[in-house]
Amino acid sequence: MQDPLEDPPGVVTDIAPNDFMHQATTPDAYFRGGSSALRAIRLALLAARAPAPRRILDLPSGYGRVTRFLRAQWPDAEIVACDLIEEGARFCAERFGAIPITSTVDPDHLDIPGSFDVIWVGSLVTHLPASGWDGWLRCFERVSHPGTLLLFSVAGRFIEHMMESGSLYSLRPEDAAKVVEQARATGFGYADYADQPGYGISLSRADWVVRELLARNLWRLDSYAERALNDHQDIVTATRL
Repeated sequence: MQDPLEDPPGVVTDIAPNDFMHQATTPDAYFRGGSSALRAIRLALLAARAPAPRRILDLPSGYGRVTRFLRAQWPDAEIVACDLIEEGARFCAERFGAIPITSTVDPDHLDIPGSFDVIWVGSLVTHLPASGWDGWLRCFERVSHPGTLLLFSVAGRFIEHMMESGSLYSLRPEDAAKVVEQARATGFGYADYADQPGYGISLSRADWVVRELLARNLWRLDSYAERALNDHQDIVTATRL
């Protein structure tokens, strides 16, 4: 059996010229992010005693930081790469054999056919206010079936600590302070990026996230792993009931 801590062979390392995630970090950190996402998915499948996934949704896919690892691990799976950046989803199709779908700002208007065995959601709700979570959870419920594994990343205690220590995460200083203050008071904090209403940085403590997810009565919480995504964001794993 393959060690779930080891990367599969044959990961394609081609980088799109406009891959902003690659430009924003080091190459090692970029590939470590994809590797850690795959590790979390494989461990979730092992824990669930689930077979290899036949259909996988990567949303938002970007230019394939995670998609490339999914394709190397499951060469025969149908992988849907969905992103607001059409060029990113198209790159995933050209390089990694994914099916490209251009996302929408409003998840209620997003049409993704069929259902998936695994849904990977990296760095999506980390940029949304609390009011934006409901629509995306509804979207994932539409494209899941009993037994579907949903994994999504959240900005938890470590990022809260980083912001307390002076990391602004592209926010204005006063907004970063507000986010931390809100998270301390309610378990959730959010502020827009400058000139980007409805899109910014959110902090969500584990108890807030778990309550939000389980209140829907459609998911079983499997795990909450702190700093599991690239030693930075937390990863929540749940199974559709």
